[in-house]
Amino acid sequence: MADKIFWQWLAGFIDGDGSLQVRYDKDSQGYKYRSPSISIAQKYRKNLDYIKKEIGFGNVWYSKGAQVFYYDISGIKRSLYILEKIKNHLHTNKKKKQLQKMIKFDIIKDYQEGELTKYWLAGFYEAEGYVSRYTTKYKDKVYQYHQIGFCQSYDKSILSKIKKFLNEGKINDNELYIYKTRKCVEIANMLIPYVVCNYKKSKLKLCLTN
Repeated sequence: MADKIFWQWLAGFIDGDGSLQVRYDKDSQGYKYRSPSISIAQKYRKNLDYIKKEIGFGNVWYSKGAQVFYYDISGIKRSLYILEKIKNHLHTNKKKKQLQKMIKFDIIKDYQEGELTKYWLAGFYEAEGYVSRYTTKYKDKVYQYHQIGFCQSYDKSILSKIKKFLNEGKINDNELYIYKTRKCVEIANMLIPYVVCNYKKSKLKLCLTN
C-alpha cells in the first residue's frame, strides 16, 4: 500500500505534468453522468510504471503523435480514491482550479491545502525540474558548476512558494534557479532519496561534484 510520502510525491508530479478532468460517461441505460479522470504525461516511462505499481491500477500507454507516455485513471471509484489522497497536497493554481470544478459538480468535497514538503518537491522536480551547468571566471581561471532549476510557465506563483520553502533561489520569468554551490548540494541530497527516474537522479548527483 502506498504511504503518505508517495502521495505527496505524486501530488508534486501531478502539479507538474498531470491533469484532473471532469468528463461525461454513459451508464448501461445510456444516461450521461459526470466522472473524474486523472492523466499524467511524461517523457520517461519509468515514473508512470512506478505510479501504477504503487497504486495498483491505471493504464500506461505511448502516444506516437505526442511522443510521450501517458498514465490514465478513469472511473469514479478509482479516481476518487486518488483524489482524496492527493487533494490536500496540490499547490499549483491550475490544479486547485481543477479541484474547484470537481467540488462545483459535487464530485469531491472541499479540500484544505497543506504545507509544501520535500516529498512534493521531489515529485515536482521529476516533472518540471532540471540541472544545468554554468561557467564563471575568477582571476583568469574558468570554473564550471551545476545549478538546480524549476520551470513553470502557467503558474509562476508556485515558483515563489518553492523559493520560500528552500529559502534560496532567483526567479527569472518562468524559472526558479538555485546556483549557490552549498545550497545546490543541500537540495540535491534532500531530493535524491525520493527521485524515481534514474536520469533525473543522475543529474542531481552532478551537483554533488561542484
